[in-house]
Amino acid sequence: MTGVTTRVTLDRSRPEEAVFAYRVELEGDLTEAQRRQLLEASAEGAVRQALSRKISFKNEAAGAV
Repeated sequence: MTGVTTRVTLDRSRPEEAVFAYRVELEGDLTEAQRRQLLEASAEGAVRQALSRKISFKNEAAGAV
């Protein structure tokens, strides 16, 4: 593999939902099996798992409101 490009857009057309649409482009001399394995790994990765759950924010700055 010589490179990876990831493009992400945020669809906010529904106020109650944020949809991340992404495309992963793999560069280099890879077999179809290798491409499939890498794309499956990206679909199951830690970032996607975290963003797929309910998200909340906690401000821990001193004097925060």
